[in-house]
Amino acid sequence: MNIYVREMKNYLISFLIWFSISALMTEYIVYMFPSFKNDIIQILNLKFPEAMQKAFGLNTLNFSDALSFFGIIVPYIILIGGIFVGILFGSIVSNEENDGTIEFLLSKPISRMNIALSKLSAAFTYLILFVVFVFLTAYICLKSINVNFSVGKLFEFALGVFLALLVFAFICFLISMFVYRSRTIIPIAVVIVSGTFILKAISEINEKSGFIKYLSPFHYFDASAILKQGLSPVSISISIIVIVGCFIAGLLVYENKDFKA
Repeated sequence: MNIYVREMKNYLISFLIWFSISALMTEYIVYMFPSFKNDIIQILNLKFPEAMQKAFGLNTLNFSDALSFFGIIVPYIILIGGIFVGILFGSIVSNEENDGTIEFLLSKPISRMNIALSKLSAAFTYLILFVVFVFLTAYICLKSINVNFSVGKLFEFALGVFLALLVFAFICFLISMFVYRSRTIIPIAVVIVSGTFILKAISEINEKSGFIKYLSPFHYFDASAILKQGLSPVSISISIIVIVGCFIAGLLVYENKDFKA
């Protein structure tokens, strides 16, 4: 069976689960907007201390605007999607070694590079589908509540999420080249994604530790910054450097590594 097709089938259920979680959260937040837009500030002040509002970026959003309200959920889409693609990219290439089937695969007339690229293509397809379907859900929900919003800004949100997920994906892919058991990548992906989420929160609360936000993709694709200034060329450039660097390094390691039988 074609490697790409096989991996698409293997990870379909996983994709549907992670996408459904993100889509349901997106629907929930968007459909809250008509009911809570006038009282959201009072609700936040009652439920969340000022420090917590800063930690989650709630203090910089204009909640009378539909896209700003939607911005509440953007970091959590990155969080959930980041864990999904981190596990996906971290396991999809290395799982053959873990399952003991790598020798059989390498006995076929196909190069290591083709194996890796076919598997990464399947993972990349699911990453694209995740972003497209989540933001298509957001678009449909926003249209259904009859509010004015900028489709261009929604697209910038989607592009920001796409780049952030690619960063997490290829960092985990590179790490997986040094991990024998593919299951090990699950806690690693969770720690990397949730850890950088926490770093961003800490940097917002404590000004003295503000420099640590530069270690987090959540900082580079902050919803309020995208709304005010658009996607930063610096953020895009840094992301591309990390993505390409991890991608090339991972393939080089895979091409030359000694597999365990």
